[in-house]
Amino acid sequence: MKRLKSIEELAKFITDRKDKNTLITFHSIGDRDCIGSSIPLSNFFKNVEISTPDFITKNSSKLLENLQLNKTITNFSRKNVEFIIVLDSNRFELLSKEKESIMSSKAEVLFIDHHELPSNPNYYSNQFIFNDEAYNSTSSIIYEVLKKLKVNLDNNDSILLLNGIVSDSANFQNSSPLTFLQISELLKNSGLRYSEAISAQQLSSPISRKNILIDLLNARITQKGRYLVVSGMAMHHANLAAEAALNAGADFSIFYSVHENEVSISTRLRSPLDKELNIHLGKLMEPIGNILNGTGGGHPCAAGAYGSKKEAIKLAFNKVLEEVSQKFISKSNK
Repeated sequence: MKRLKSIEELAKFITDRKDKNTLITFHSIGDRDCIGSSIPLSNFFKNVEISTPDFITKNSSKLLENLQLNKTITNFSRKNVEFIIVLDSNRFELLSKEKESIMSSKAEVLFIDHHELPSNPNYYSNQFIFNDEAYNSTSSIIYEVLKKLKVNLDNNDSILLLNGIVSDSANFQNSSPLTFLQISELLKNSGLRYSEAISAQQLSSPISRKNILIDLLNARITQKGRYLVVSGMAMHHANLAAEAALNAGADFSIFYSVHENEVSISTRLRSPLDKELNIHLGKLMEPIGNILNGTGGGHPCAAGAYGSKKEAIKLAFNKVLEEVSQKFISKSNK
């Protein structure tokens, strides 16, 4: 396995494979960062397919529907693939049922991701990786690559990239100066105001805001030592409820949601408690994804897990809640 160390090296690597029969995919239960990065990147290739290893989240489906891109993402079907790009993932274990087919493929495989690398990655000689935690999202990485490649972005591309960056920002807590610079450039490209660009997710509708308020009203508020913890079930969007609770004053928030094809857990931690208490929510959520028969991970102060195993949601939720609560109590007793 070879590691690509710069955006310039990554852009050249992709350019050299522009004419190859290409497959773009992403981690199991693809979220808006997966969707936001994959579709704009696909425009660079002459012969390409975007496929999900299983299915995408409800929020992702709604985003594609609003942009009239419903049929852009397919199930695995392409034969004789020469080049595979795996977005928002840095290991095969996140690829669900397609893990074995990609691992055994003779095609070159390129991982592009922004999370911490696993301690014992299982890579082979025909595999490459660009992994940089300095970026808040994979969409942020892909936007920089597309600028290097001089790809012209249409309105939908700009909106997709913008939504991918924003959705992984944890209400901008997981952000850097580059995050805001990119958002500004993408808004200029789209010709839209910020509220208009993110409305494609329908996250600012009155019904969505009402649901979030109900989630907070029904949440459990507990004090763990010196720290305030807010937890509960979200009607639709666990990530939005978790962010709202943190904005309302929680030190740690955790919410879960149950949908037709998936369950999800979202967690948020007030910075800089991750450093003070040695908590990395992304690392904590990785095994939670396995419990849910899905995937998990994220950043020190914002992370989540998705999966299809509905009967395990309470077990997974309580495991995370208990582990973080114990760290709070231990710190408070010192």
